[in-house]
Amino acid sequence: MENIEILSPYPEQVAAARERLAALQAELVTTGDPALAPLTAQLDNHLKHVSYRFQVAGGIDDYPYDIQRSEPFPAGHTEWALERAERFFDLLEQPEAPAGLPRFSAELGVQARAEQQAQVRHMLDYPLETYDDFTRRRERAGDEAEFPEMGWTIKALASDLATKPEVLTACEQSPVLRKLRARTLETLAASIDENRFAYGASLDLIEDAMGFFDLAVRINDPETPPPYHTARFEYNWHALRDDPEHTILPTMASLNLTDLIRLRGVQVGLIGVSTDTLTVDGYPQTPYEFFHHDVDHTRRMHQETLAAIEREGMTPRQYAEQATELMLKLLPAIDVSGFPPAAERSHEQQADYDRRVARMLVLFEVLHEDAYDCSPDSIADAILRAPMEKTPFEREVGDDLIEYYTDPRASVLAHVYRKLAHTFYDLPEDRGTSNWTDYARNRISIANAAADLYRLVSDDPIADDDLLNTCMQLVSSDEGFSNTFLGNIAHDIRRRAIGRDALRLMVARPLNVNAAIRHIRKLDFPGMKIHSLFGYSALEYEQPDLLEQTILRDLEALDPAETAIAIGATPYGIGRMYPLVKALGFQTLGIVASKALGLSEECAEGVDKIVVVNDSNWGGYRYSPETKGLLSPTTRVFLGASDSIAAYGGGHITAVTLQEAHRRQKSVSYTPFEMSHFIAKMLQQQSGNDAPINYYGPAVEAWQKITEAA
Repeated sequence: MENIEILSPYPEQVAAARERLAALQAELVTTGDPALAPLTAQLDNHLKHVSYRFQVAGGIDDYPYDIQRSEPFPAGHTEWALERAERFFDLLEQPEAPAGLPRFSAELGVQARAEQQAQVRHMLDYPLETYDDFTRRRERAGDEAEFPEMGWTIKALASDLATKPEVLTACEQSPVLRKLRARTLETLAASIDENRFAYGASLDLIEDAMGFFDLAVRINDPETPPPYHTARFEYNWHALRDDPEHTILPTMASLNLTDLIRLRGVQVGLIGVSTDTLTVDGYPQTPYEFFHHDVDHTRRMHQETLAAIEREGMTPRQYAEQATELMLKLLPAIDVSGFPPAAERSHEQQADYDRRVARMLVLFEVLHEDAYDCSPDSIADAILRAPMEKTPFEREVGDDLIEYYTDPRASVLAHVYRKLAHTFYDLPEDRGTSNWTDYARNRISIANAAADLYRLVSDDPIADDDLLNTCMQLVSSDEGFSNTFLGNIAHDIRRRAIGRDALRLMVARPLNVNAAIRHIRKLDFPGMKIHSLFGYSALEYEQPDLLEQTILRDLEALDPAETAIAIGATPYGIGRMYPLVKALGFQTLGIVASKALGLSEECAEGVDKIVVVNDSNWGGYRYSPETKGLLSPTTRVFLGASDSIAAYGGGHITAVTLQEAHRRQKSVSYTPFEMSHFIAKMLQQQSGNDAPINYYGPAVEAWQKITEAA
């Protein structure tokens, strides 16, 4: 698509204002006023964001949305940006801020916040009625429609401007901020005194106040991170503010994750308002950043809603009705109200609570973080979204061009896991366990939650086991994550992906068979021989001490300088040998199916390298241990990478591996060992099978056939 020229209605004025700001920024830095640098940057950003051109990247034919704008910005937006710049120039010429400023009490702020909380709670409980009410108001009066709901936000902001200690502290340091505070208080007071809160004017007042509080925060804390959301996405504010089909409501109401998706079925967006820095999405966000962070979320959700309305061929009201009906169906599955306090819950109650929380986190990722529309097919598509599927993004190209493009992305379920496992919601060393246990942070719980939700939105006849295996595969791969995303959590991964947590937290991009074998042979252990140990895993050993003595004796024939030892990465059964082998000087390798990640398996101590194979089973034959057919990917990797294989007891996977290794003329050996009698009996009781137990396992029979054939 060719560039779409979006020329400001006042190009000369915009250019002149930006030049003047740039000159002032260099000149005024010598004054020592701490407000000047962030304020001139903020104003220049306003002017830039009403001057953008837009295009879809060349060669991209899969961008799914209409372009942001295909005609010039309305004059009002440019006038808005120019007026703010002129206000700044005017403030520089004015004397000290006047005395007798409008006064608003701290009590007013408390009352205003309480009123907002009650109003927002009513909206969340009655989303369709709220949508109808807001739509009627705006259809009748447009930008002049009265929204007393925003009046309480404006009153709370006025209260904080007048009484907040942090504001007063910042103003003591900056004459410019004192004058800006006086001007901002006057405009808020005018609206409050008139008791008129028109939709458009109220949005402008609130957004402008957010800019002021952002400056106060940056003055008080010079180490505050630079702007991110405002620098990249502010132009979305203008599009949302003007949209007649979508109502936005800035509010200070406290909202939890469930609240943030309760309105997803209707075209009403809540924009967070805070006069302090908040930690959101794992990062500190200043007032203006937090505001525009929510604007961007709302824009993306609205974009998906418009696409759904067009796709389904329905009116906005029909969509809202059907989407709200679906939300009412989903909410009971994530509802955690009615549970006793955490300290008083039974084990069963806590398990139920945690499972609901896990479902909520998956649904939150789908509807809020990834902004999918609230329709059954879209939610089902999101849950089963494969890694590397193309997703729409946008970027600034140069100083005046926004380019839309698509790029691969990780699965939805992988995003849920990584955000929970690291620092998105809370810190690893300070986990918020008052609401849920670490159950929700496990890949298997996320897979179970996703399968539960899939059943609620889809009548797909996929078998339960196949659905769960698919979800486990999706949550177990980091394929598709950008380098930026992984870079943000790289320190935490390096710090915590060690010892038993190495397998759970490592960056996992499961490999196919050929890539895994090549990786082992040419990248991990070039020029070395691979000797693989097989045996029991979860079934353990009846004589573990004898096992250790036997293997250590056998390894005396191998040279650690020439040979690396491979096992299955987990610490169970034969995996107990890792630290002992490591102590002998051998390099160690773990070859493991991606299913282990889905089940949140622990990693054995002493594993040097881990290769994750894209495999929904553990090994052996691909589909069933009882049938002969295609080999599973994990077994194929072991066979292809190993120069020699030694088995010590073992089940079906060991049996298949011995047979195939012998057929391929690999060096193989077998030493009989019994599995744990206790575990074998317990598993038999659980299965209801009363047949005699062969404690030596299937591998002994496979070895007998091999020796007989020889």
